[in-house]
Amino acid sequence: MKHLQTTAARQAFEDKITDKMESLKRAWEASTDEADRANFNDMYNALNEQWLYSRQSKEWLYNFKSGGWNSAYAADKEQAIKKAKEEWKNSPNLEVDEKTFRVSTPADLQANLSSFY
Repeated sequence: MKHLQTTAARQAFEDKITDKMESLKRAWEASTDEADRANFNDMYNALNEQWLYSRQSKEWLYNFKSGGWNSAYAADKEQAIKKAKEEWKNSPNLEVDEKTFRVSTPADLQANLSSFY
């Protein structure tokens, strides 16, 4: 998911999807074949899901260099790092490890939460 690494990459990805969606919309309008229109609808809907996912806030898990973990919500990794650094800037013993940022998955979150049991 390279398009989620930086805000600029995410926005470029969204622009590309928007262009493809506009092309599909024009193709749908030009077509009179119902099967083609159904295919265009399916492709449009799949692109729309990607576009929406790209824009929405995601939970990003990360670690501290001294140990431990936390999460931040943001649309991309760059924003998540910025939020995490801001949150912990007054805690000298908790330095955010930028290399560890990843979009949360159920398994990853469960593994982290299991450290509390």
